[in-house]
Amino acid sequence: MAANTTGNKNLDSYKTGELCLRAMQIAKNLINSNGVFISKVFMGAIFLEIQEKAKRDFKKVVKFKPLSSKSDSKEIYIYCKGV
Repeated sequence: MAANTTGNKNLDSYKTGELCLRAMQIAKNLINSNGVFISKVFMGAIFLEIQEKAKRDFKKVVKFKPLSSKSDSKEIYIYCKGV
């Protein structure tokens, strides 16, 4: 899934973050105890909320930036395992 982008980086980051939070809630309710949720998000004002929710809802949370991602890109991935 991806939110439609507008070109406004702050707005796009927020919309993507909101989508991540909703998907995370669905995953929490659907996956088994060792299930995994992975999402690409953009660093921005909502990222702290995403990270806090992930830590509350999942046993293991890792954020990572792949080597293929440009260094100036705000993209980051969040890996959550176990509910």
